[in-house]
Amino acid sequence: MALTEALALEVRAAAEDQNLTISELSHKAGTLKITMQRYLSSTRAIPLETLDRIAAVLHLRGSELVARAEQRTHRS
Repeated sequence: MALTEALALEVRAAAEDQNLTISELSHKAGTLKITMQRYLSSTRAIPLETLDRIAAVLHLRGSELVARAEQRTHRS
């Protein structure tokens, strides 16, 4: 599994854990819904600045999401 895909899965899981919809997450992170959908479907990589904004909405650090994604790539 590629890191981009694993990162998308981690963001999606964290959002679901907090009962956030894609619309809510995208609004709070300051991105368009279609862009967030592309990030979460792994058709577009998440830029670092955007990852930090998404992580803040999820009450995490961007580095935490990346570390979780890296672990996921090693499990696959």
